[in-house]
Amino acid sequence: MTPTVRNLRFKIDGTLPKHWHGGRRSVTIFLDNLSVFFPAGERFFAKAVRAHQSFMKDEQLMKEVRAFCGQEGVHGREHERMNEMVRRQGYPIEAMEKRVEAILDRVSKRSPELAQLGVTCALEHFTALMGEMLLGSAGLLEGAHPAMVALWRWHAAEENEVRRHPPLRARVVRAREVPLHRAGRDVTALPALPRIFSPELPPVGHHCAALLESWRREFDEAPVYVRSAAAARTAPRELAVAS
Repeated sequence: MTPTVRNLRFKIDGTLPKHWHGGRRSVTIFLDNLSVFFPAGERFFAKAVRAHQSFMKDEQLMKEVRAFCGQEGVHGREHERMNEMVRRQGYPIEAMEKRVEAILDRVSKRSPELAQLGVTCALEHFTALMGEMLLGSAGLLEGAHPAMVALWRWHAAEENEVRRHPPLRARVVRAREVPLHRAGRDVTALPALPRIFSPELPPVGHHCAALLESWRREFDEAPVYVRSAAAARTAPRELAVAS
């Protein structure tokens, strides 16, 4: 199944309360901080995958990689907009983003392309597991502003769409004709979540597949997504694919 690129533009502006998670300061700040990592991270992931296009002989895999990069581009754009909102609230977002960019720049310059793909496999799988938690635990976003609930659930769902069997990034590694553990050998310092270290990078299970189907129905029916899609169509053209 090819990932779906949903070009959405959420209502992220000065009308949102500073502590948009139902007035809960700590949870709002945690998610605000998490958002800081996404713009540079999404660009890194897309670049790491595209670097191996010359090894891809399967047209379907190429199609899925293009869609993956498109998804990453929209994720990055919307989190850039969220980060700008947080910056206007007085947080040192620019300095924080520069630290993230500096780390990824060092990885890009000092690590071989295969290792960068391994990092991408591990970190994207980690974010997919976090996304599964968001989709499966309604209480995590209970009381939050509707625009932010929609943004985080959309991102969580799309992180899991590429965990089909075999997972997209795993198939890109196999296109290089190397074992998965070799591509990811330098990233085993990640937190000890047993499922993240499975040699096959486990795909969406039955539980998560059901969560995705439920979210897709929500996407088709919820007014917040209808408005966000309409806003994207009428907004000034911005970068919609990761570069």
